[in-house]
Amino acid sequence: MIVDRLDARLKRRIRIVSAQNLELVVERAARQFCRAQQQRQ
Repeated sequence: MIVDRLDARLKRRIRIVSAQNLELVVERAARQFCRAQQQRQ
């Protein structure tokens, strides 16, 4: 059915978006960690 196809496409898009958000979160955490390391020295 068309609805199933739309649902699958939507789920795939959500998965891609959540993966990008995860990358952003990891990047931000890494930056904060680097800043903390520099302040410690």
